[in-house]
Amino acid sequence: MITEMPLFYRAGLLLVKSIINLISFHYDLDLDIDYTVMQFRDGTFSCIADVLGNCA
Repeated sequence: MITEMPLFYRAGLLLVKSIINLISFHYDLDLDIDYTVMQFRDGTFSCIADVLGNCA
């Protein structure tokens, strides 16, 4: 049985995608947005700087 994601959860993912798009555009990066959002969802990286490779 497939359940629908809560509205606030979808809005949160959209916000994350938007922020990553802005960072990507500003620094002229080529980020895989869908893969990055999956990392957020799975908790496989510890901070947003990990996306850019700068996490200490």
